[in-house]
Amino acid sequence: MTTPGPITPTPRPVATSIDELIEGATGRRAFRNDDGKSGSSFERLDIGGERYVLKKMHVQDDWLARGLGDLACRQVTVWASGMLDLYPPSLDHTVVGAARGFGPGGWGAALLMHDVSDHLVPEGDEPVPLAQHAAFLDHMAELSARLWGWTDTVGLTPPSIRWSLFGEDMLACERERGWPDAVPYSTAEGAIVNFTRALACDLAPHGIMVNALAPGFVDTPMSILPDGSHEYDSDWFRDIYVKYGRIPLRRYGNPDDMAGPAFFLCSDDARYVTGQVLMVDGGASATF
Repeated sequence: MTTPGPITPTPRPVATSIDELIEGATGRRAFRNDDGKSGSSFERLDIGGERYVLKKMHVQDDWLARGLGDLACRQVTVWASGMLDLYPPSLDHTVVGAARGFGPGGWGAALLMHDVSDHLVPEGDEPVPLAQHAAFLDHMAELSARLWGWTDTVGLTPPSIRWSLFGEDMLACERERGWPDAVPYSTAEGAIVNFTRALACDLAPHGIMVNALAPGFVDTPMSILPDGSHEYDSDWFRDIYVKYGRIPLRRYGNPDDMAGPAFFLCSDDARYVTGQVLMVDGGASATF
């Protein structure tokens, strides 16, 4: 392996909105891989007859970004600095454009990439073939050779942050934050579900029924973001949950929508119902 001479990165423009980034796009459709762990959202779309993937990011939605202290999306910083020019030919970064500066706090960002899904490691836990794994190592070595001796001047993730990603302070922050993040919030929800079931068994001999409601997206004070805007008026909610039907009823709920189910569970009509969690979410849980 040979090390090429110095390469001067060429700064790239950054769009100020998703509409600008994907101008002319058609066939937008949201998707999510079952083994995905971040809070980023993804769409497939077509521009000029070619397939692309749009990745939308915001620190408010992504616990990984919070853990790394990444408010401005360092992936976009890499694109804007031109550092992707340093990649060796063996690595296809796929990025063709980026946008940032929108959403709550102006911290929203997006990457537009060629859709190379057919060439990625498939979902699941199947072992990667040895030859493919060895090729990954070779390509990582080529990238290391390209960047050997390079000094960060663009503000990427410092090593100290990487070491603290799953530290006690970061985990304590996520526990305190609770909602709307998948790991701590799901843990709390699971506790309520099991508490409902256990209490129903304990109180059944006394003729007491115990059930719970599991609301979906409901218009409550919790829907108001720190900047005063309404979460359900955001582009990402309207696109993913309404336009593309992640909520089959294509609207968020109101407190009144909870009244009927609650009345049923409290009425004599539910005299043989106990230990149940009733989903009242416009069908959203059926799409996950």
